[in-house]
Amino acid sequence: MPKDNIGSIFEKNRNIFSYQESRDFVEPRTIIGVEIELENMHTASRFADAGVPRNNTDDNFSIDGETRGVLFGTGYWNVKSDGSLRDGGVEFVTKKLFGKDLTMALDELNEYLINEVDTEYSTPSDRCSVHIHLDVTDLDKNEYARLLIDYAIFENVLFHYCGEHRKHNLYCLPFAKSDEFKRTLSHILTSVTKNLDFKKYVNGFPKYSALNLNATSKYGSLEFRLHGGTYDMMRVKQWINIIMCLKKNCRNNTADNLHREISRVGMSNYLEKVFKNYHRLLDYENCESDIINGVRLAQDIMLYNDMKQSSKDYFTANNILLHAETEMETQLEEYKIPSPLNKYIERIGKEPKLNHLRYAISRFFNVFEREEEEEFEHNDDYNEDDYSEEEEYYDEG
Repeated sequence: MPKDNIGSIFEKNRNIFSYQESRDFVEPRTIIGVEIELENMHTASRFADAGVPRNNTDDNFSIDGETRGVLFGTGYWNVKSDGSLRDGGVEFVTKKLFGKDLTMALDELNEYLINEVDTEYSTPSDRCSVHIHLDVTDLDKNEYARLLIDYAIFENVLFHYCGEHRKHNLYCLPFAKSDEFKRTLSHILTSVTKNLDFKKYVNGFPKYSALNLNATSKYGSLEFRLHGGTYDMMRVKQWINIIMCLKKNCRNNTADNLHREISRVGMSNYLEKVFKNYHRLLDYENCESDIINGVRLAQDIMLYNDMKQSSKDYFTANNILLHAETEMETQLEEYKIPSPLNKYIERIGKEPKLNHLRYAISRFFNVFEREEEEEFEHNDDYNEDDYSEEEEYYDEG
């Protein structure tokens, strides 16, 4: 940037955005935020740690007039320190970009990295990662729910593309590994159709899942955390387009249509249906098997609340309890073991321990009553404060 223009003199950012669409992307107008964590970036790290001096002679770095942070290149990227990285580790973070500006930002950083990075460090460490924020502010709740379900179906496929080792990273936990994730996703889907507190369930979703739903309440985005670190911005561009395919498929669509769509195109063709030309990049020997497992995961998520209600209806219908309006204490006192469970107990010659039985039944029904209200108030299995990673920065400028 010339040093004698008004922007430089008063340390104000000049408007570098073209606001033009680009055919480089599946969704030409969808806003994207990119976070690239890299190590061995010693020059960038020096600026990120100490700021930009008044007598700076490196044209690659300048003061961000809006945040007083560090700008890289033309001004599409900020450069930040990251405490989770080592050896000159920094994070390159874009402004909110789409179309032509996004292409220019990726091209600019790619050219810099080609010239800057020593070939000895061409493969980033496991500490590095790529996070993509996909804007979802233009989706309705049904479309949002469909995107989540499609992601669940293809989660293993996407991990295969991003690196299988990423499944074991504590900062990008797969949906399939956590019953808590599945239960919360089911509540989100149920809230779409039953007018429950959609915002509460989204807000309460843990940040360090591979697909971070919590970013929706903070930034209006979904944050994809699957991809490991890379110096290749053309691969990042490819990854962005794969993510965009999920958004494109959810437009004017709902989770309820999933069964009909898969029945129509077939399980083996569903990958191509969603990802179009990019399906070739995602395909591999066991891909179809992973998709089948993904469909099972999606079914578990979609049916969780229905199965819970069906179980409650079954027990009530089989005289487990008295009328629903009867006091719980009276219901438990009058509890009678239903047939065929009673016959089974008689056959094995066991006497039920009444106190244990009453406790189990009481706990079972209390869970039904409390679960929707207290789902995220007490979570002993997950505490985001236990992690030391700094809060991700998604520039709102």
